[in-house]
Amino acid sequence: MTSLPRRRFLRTTVTAGIGLGTTGCTARDFFSDTRVHFRTEAIGSPPVGLVKAGIWLVVGGMDGRVVGLDRDDGEVQWEADAVDDLRVPPVAFDGELYVAGADLVSVNGAIEQWRTRLPAHASALHAVPERGAVAVGTEDGTVALVDGTNGERRWQSHLAGGREARVDDFAHGDGVVYAGSRDGALTAFDARTGAVRWHDDAVVSAVAADDTNALAGRRRVYGFRDGERAWTRDTGNNWTVGITGVDPWFLAGTRMDGEADVLSLSGDGERRWRHRLSGDAASLTPVVNGRVVVGVEGDRPGVREFTVDGDSTWRFETETSVRDVVAGNERVWAVEANGSVLSLSA
Repeated sequence: MTSLPRRRFLRTTVTAGIGLGTTGCTARDFFSDTRVHFRTEAIGSPPVGLVKAGIWLVVGGMDGRVVGLDRDDGEVQWEADAVDDLRVPPVAFDGELYVAGADLVSVNGAIEQWRTRLPAHASALHAVPERGAVAVGTEDGTVALVDGTNGERRWQSHLAGGREARVDDFAHGDGVVYAGSRDGALTAFDARTGAVRWHDDAVVSAVAADDTNALAGRRRVYGFRDGERAWTRDTGNNWTVGITGVDPWFLAGTRMDGEADVLSLSGDGERRWRHRLSGDAASLTPVVNGRVVVGVEGDRPGVREFTVDGDSTWRFETETSVRDVVAGNERVWAVEANGSVLSLSA
């Protein structure tokens, strides 16, 4: 991978009033009053992901355009053509935004900081703040750890197991970067050197980890300790789209009948609680203030919040399927399939 010179994006400043639809109103949902702080028609291309990056809320579209919004009022502040074809959500840490397509690009506001060519198109992207780096995986199974400040490659390796497999998800913990594939591969890399610590042939659509444990899988999920399978559990979903938390774990997925479950498992794999969603889960947030939030797609789309103990605190029905959701201390932001970004609170 080669780091290319810095260049400046076309910067666009949008005047007040770009946020369309409802602002500061209250809509009645199934469980409680949910306040809609803003609804902004943010992006014309089908959205891929939503992320907080510094003072901005950033949405990325399939055409490679990223748009920065004010987190408080939803006004569009800037936009940039980062890559030609975006298939994975952007990530951020320390105020910097990272976008991956055929290149991995660092963006601050509308200004490109650096650009690094990848060996194949990106299929997964993950921030590793403790290392000041981002992990990027590609369609051909390449895994690389890239310095967040200058785009230089720390190391580059490949999913172990000797089979063709794309990288589908990442996690990290205690000096280890985990890369999983739906093609049947889970590889643990030393975060400093890129050396393979261990490998398993689990089919993985999502993975999460802490300093000693990892949870990965698709329909069935596997709890790993020190590289060994400690337990397994059938989630009841056909596909796991997100895993977060550690002892307890929280998982959400999709089902063929279009009504999937969000569930919680103990550190030993015992089920703590389960809730049926009104559709398929599209995204799951990390735990924030003792709560997790699920974005739902399908015929009855929306945003739903749960406490870590399994109480369903509120649900908000959206106009179109939710593509991604981000949780803050007081607000939740979601991007819909129609390109609208919502800011919500209970």
